[in-house]
Amino acid sequence: DHVLEGVMGYFSRLLGMQLLYKFERPQYADLLELHKGPGKVCDIYGTEHLLRLFTRIGELLAFTELDNNAISILQKYLHQLLAFIDMHRDKYLDSSNYVIATPDYLRRAGV
Repeated sequence: DHVLEGVMGYFSRLLGMQLLYKFERPQYADLLELHKGPGKVCDIYGTEHLLRLFTRIGELLAFTELDNNAISILQKYLHQLLAFIDMHRDKYLDSSNYVIATPDYLRRAGV
């Protein structure tokens, strides 16, 4: 449970600043405005965005106070999570979750 809470915490803190592409940030701002109050970005953003966190996890762990043993245990859990996502990729990595951006959105995103 602690590992999951930690991953969700990192994801929530880093999503808007470091995990989203510039193109996605106007949508993120709109969603934050729409979903004020309690809630988690992991309820809105999916696996594709979570995987971006995993590409950064090594550099993030360098700034934690975890000892080598704790990092090894964490890595084991993260590998299990990645294996689970891989085994169920058809369910969690579904291209039908994407829509074509409107001309208005493209203008706002600077594309």
